[in-house]
This record gives sequence, structure tokens and C-alpha cells, in this order.
Amino acid sequence: MRAFRVLILCSVVLLSLLFSVTRSIDSTKDYYAILGVKKGCSDRELKKAYRTLALKYHPDKTEEKDRDAAQEKFVEVSEAYEVLSDPKKKEEYDQTRAFGGGNNGNGGFGGGRGSTFSFNTGGIKMDPFAMFEKMFGKSSQSGGRRGGSNIFQEFQFGGIDGSGQQRQRQAKPKSSLYDKNSNVVILSKKKFPSKPAKHEWLIHFYSMKDKKNTQWKKTMTTIASDLGGKVKVGGLNCDEYPTVCLQKKVDLKSLPAFGYAWNGELKLYKGDLGEYELLQFAAENHKNRFRESLEKLDRHNQAKICNTGADADPIKSSFCAIFVTSDDKKQQTGQLKVAEKVWKTFKGEGKLNFGYFPQKSNEKLLRKLGSSDAHPSLLILRVQKGRTRYRLYTLPNFDEKSLTDILESCVGGEIVLQKALFEINFQ
Repeated sequence: MRAFRVLILCSVVLLSLLFSVTRSIDSTKDYYAILGVKKGCSDRELKKAYRTLALKYHPDKTEEKDRDAAQEKFVEVSEAYEVLSDPKKKEEYDQTRAFGGGNNGNGGFGGGRGSTFSFNTGGIKMDPFAMFEKMFGKSSQSGGRRGGSNIFQEFQFGGIDGSGQQRQRQAKPKSSLYDKNSNVVILSKKKFPSKPAKHEWLIHFYSMKDKKNTQWKKTMTTIASDLGGKVKVGGLNCDEYPTVCLQKKVDLKSLPAFGYAWNGELKLYKGDLGEYELLQFAAENHKNRFRESLEKLDRHNQAKICNTGADADPIKSSFCAIFVTSDDKKQQTGQLKVAEKVWKTFKGEGKLNFGYFPQKSNEKLLRKLGSSDAHPSLLILRVQKGRTRYRLYTLPNFDEKSLTDILESCVGGEIVLQKALFEINFQ
């Protein structure tokens, strides 16, 4: 019997090593097709394709019945990105397919035999969940991987008792309806939208004790995807944080409840409960906020305003005007009043997107763009098919007439823009 138990444990170790270390890539696979990109795609296009597909197929975001198929696709997408994002592996992969490795499987990688090569080449170990966490800003220690466990955790010694039988583990009751890798953020007392705010929020207040609450999980995930980050979506468990819910004037006897939060203020939804109605509720409040104030431009919203940064859409075109204000608070207040007057004149036309930032927040970028003094300025950016052109106007007199004249020339197509020879990213 002891020899039998030793044999079982050795088998477990071998299986664990097989899955976690020697996952190979089949060179007959078309990684470009898997990610839906062209062979000459940019790093930005490659990253965008991976992010989209990894979110779509992550096992924690799929129904139980579809989880195995999603996990297989998730790993395949991760393999493709691992190879195509690494210049050396990509070169070897392209060469192999060019010499027939993608058709008959006779090509090898790096002089190896057969049609596969291992992710361990050069001492690199690929973990699709760690890759996902790195891409989306999750720490590998945060427990974000399938509820804190590796997909191969079933092979660990902790699951086998002295008789070689699998022990049943008691799962802890979930404290949140949403998973840590979901596009719906898990909110708490400490992590609840407050003032000052960088994001708008659509919030789901719920109880885990009632099915009519928990059945909203899939709907809210879909709404979060449809909003595309313009309005973030979060969920708060009122069983765990009843005081927070009561402070927000949420009726605990009438859950689920929903609200729109911005800059410390919460507006509770009062209409009919439905996916379309909630999406419209969030979208209308988002539009209303833009009608009220000029938005500060930074790395979080630059893709939305100017189509720049890591989340920019390579197909989308954008035309934006950015007011660059003084860092001095008193001067900045006066300049923003002027900028908002001009913005309100042009925003209704829908031809330009607008934003502002203080000089110091992007001083390195301003130097690259040709700014050489401390005067406020107006930055014009046009993005078309992934190419960026710009013009920076230094304005010693930051007045309504000067700004209006420049913007009228922009709208009329009367200004000449300079090609950007570097990537424009705002901080």
C-alpha cells in the first residue's frame, strides 16, 4: 500500500510539471489569425488584440458549461501573444512558417526537432494567468487568478490524504458576486467612489441571499463591456457593507439597486429594471457631465478624448484641441474660465474633442512638441489610421478671441499640422 501511495504522488508531480513547465507551441498554428491581426501589425495593435480576446475568453468570465472551451481558447490566445510580442520568438516563428513549418509541421524552432518549441526557451516560463494579470495591472499575489488558485492546483499534494484519496475541500462562501478579474469592479467601504474622482461609475447594490440580485451578474458584465470604460461599473455587497449602503440611501429591503456616481455624489436609478434602461441611464449621465465641464486630460482618458495611448483604436480617427494651462492656481482658474467659454462655443458642432491639462503634468511631452517657455498654449492633435499630426500654439495672451480664431481655422481645415515622429502619451 505504501508503494502504491508513493506511485500516486510521483504521478501527481509529473503531471504538475508537465502542465506548468513544458507547455509547447505548435508551429502549425497561425498566431496572427488567432489574434485577428495582420503580419505587419504594430505592438499597439497586437496588445489591443490580446487584451480584447483575453478578456473575452478568461475562464472566470464564462459560464460553467463553457469554461473548458474558454480556457483552451484563453491559453491559445496567450501562446500567440507570447510568441508574437517577443521579437526573437516571432522571428523564429515567421522563419519556420516561411519554410513550410506552418503547412506540414516539419519546421522547428531554434534548431529544435519537430513542429513545436517550448515557452521555457531561454529560461522563460509562460503562465497565461500571470500574463493576464500583468497586462491588466493585477498583482500575481493578489489572488486574482481563478479565485487565488492556479488552474493546475488540483495536482498539488494538499488535495491527497494518506490513503491516496482526494479530500473534499470546503469552499468559503463568496463575499462578492463578481470575480476579481471581472470587468465589474468589486467595491467595499474603502474602495467606494469618492471625491475627487477620475472616473464615473454605474454601481450595482446587491444581496448574495436573493437570486433576483445574483442573476444580474451577467447583465452587469455586458453593460460594463458596452460602456467601454467611459463609465466604470462596480458592485457592492450590501450583506457585507450594510452601513455603506444605508449611508447612500439604498433601501436594503428593495435590492437590487443601482446608481450613478461622480465626484462624491450618487444618483440612484428610479426607472424600470432592464439592461437597456440601465445602459441608457449611465450613458445619459455621462453625456450630461460632459455638457457641464471641460475634462482634464490624462493617461486614463486620453484614448477617449484624443485616441492616443495604449488603448487607442488604430482604425478610429480623432481631432482634438487641448488647452494647456499655467501651473499657478490663480492663473489656471482664470485660464480655465476662458477655455470653458470657448469650449461651449464649439462643443455642439461635434467636430472637435476637448480637454485640458496643467503644463507641469506633461512638461517632457511639451518640450518634445517644441514648447520653450512658460506661456499657456493650445495643442491641436489629429489621429488618422494610427498616424498622429499636431500643432502647438503658444499664447502669451490666452484670451477668447485668440483661441476662437485658431479653432475656427482648425474646423475649416486651414491649418497645417506637423507629423509626430514619436508616440504621444499623456500623463
